[in-house]
Amino acid sequence: MSDLFTKVSCTYCQEEINNVRVRCCICPDFDICLQCFSIGAEIGPHKSDHAYQLMDPCSASIFGGRGAWTGGEHLLLLDAVELYGFGNWELISEHVETRSVEEVKEEYIARYVDGNLGKVTMTNPNLKKPVLVDHTVDDEASMTPAPPLDVTLEEANLLGYKPYRDDYEMEYNMDAEGLVSKLSLDLEEDSGVEIVLKLMIVDMYMRRLKERTRRKKIVKDYQLVAKYFENLRMDPYKAQITKDQREFKDKFRVFAQFMPPADYERVTSSLEKEKELRHRLSELTRYRSLGLRTQEEINQYEQHVVQRQNNEPGTSSMVQLEFHQNGNSDEQDIPMDIISGETETNGCSSSSNIDLSPVDASTLRYHPMGNLLSENEINLCANLNIRPVHYTTLKLMIIQDNLVSPGKYRNLPAEGEEGSVKEAITQYLSTSGWLPNMSF
Repeated sequence: MSDLFTKVSCTYCQEEINNVRVRCCICPDFDICLQCFSIGAEIGPHKSDHAYQLMDPCSASIFGGRGAWTGGEHLLLLDAVELYGFGNWELISEHVETRSVEEVKEEYIARYVDGNLGKVTMTNPNLKKPVLVDHTVDDEASMTPAPPLDVTLEEANLLGYKPYRDDYEMEYNMDAEGLVSKLSLDLEEDSGVEIVLKLMIVDMYMRRLKERTRRKKIVKDYQLVAKYFENLRMDPYKAQITKDQREFKDKFRVFAQFMPPADYERVTSSLEKEKELRHRLSELTRYRSLGLRTQEEINQYEQHVVQRQNNEPGTSSMVQLEFHQNGNSDEQDIPMDIISGETETNGCSSSSNIDLSPVDASTLRYHPMGNLLSENEINLCANLNIRPVHYTTLKLMIIQDNLVSPGKYRNLPAEGEEGSVKEAITQYLSTSGWLPNMSF
């Protein structure tokens, strides 16, 4: 069969032979055309009386009729269709050589598609369709389907998310493929060091792919895409989280990748609750330092603060805190019940119901901030009939005022009981060395 497609030239005249030729049975690979054979051509060891054989390269027509296609041309046609594919008629025509593009196309379709050979060998695809059978094993335990995303197609396009591919237009670390895009491995030419280096580069690329997959898994587990658009669709008049809560969640969000969504929500809610409790505990501690022990006293104190703000604009919201924060407070800003401990006939303060009745020096040690005072200061509080917390407040105020305006309390005139209390505390602080450069 291979001889049919081999181009043969006449050994004597070197012309190409396309039809019948003569082959010498004695001389190897000796073919001459009919013209040279008719004149008895001899060349080399070949003699005209050698035995010969006529070779016909399928020059006879097989089907007859139209075009007079020979058997060799049909073999070339079938070989070209197998080689170049159905429809590439220009390449098929070049392979056959003796036929044009239109002749090649018409002959193949007429003989091998619409003809008897085509009807027998080629079936109509509309009559018999292949049946596709799913041979995969339904193992629900091996794979957990990803939770559906509550986003519309327009929202997915806006974000660049492809829900059916579970992919994004902009992936994490888009330049990761650049590590291996031009990497090639040649075991014969590359040295051992080069091979190890290239394998390390591949390992770097694999780690980046794993990180990309891990981040996509976090996005699916926490439904970040749906939550993102849920926030965009949120009612603008709906209650928003506070700034502190948002900052807290932003700081803690980095730990979400290390725990399941349920655990993350539980931990964040617990931490927020802890923060609220700590804030409430600090408030109660501050109230206790002010001598307030019951909720009723706290409410009365807050009402007094609000009333003071309404009556005297520009003053601090917390009277006692004003002494700690503002060392330039004037004397008239100090409540009388705090300075003098003056009580009414019913044993209650003129501004509140806080008990300021006289107490024994032995019990002052157990009052708020009493453990911070010395024995002399405890005795001074007992003599002046004031609580340790009030004494501490006045002490801080006097020291701060002396630092800002030295000598402010020098030769302090006595103004009733208020002046006597302040003068007594100032004299004690000066004698104890708390107020330098002051003498009475």
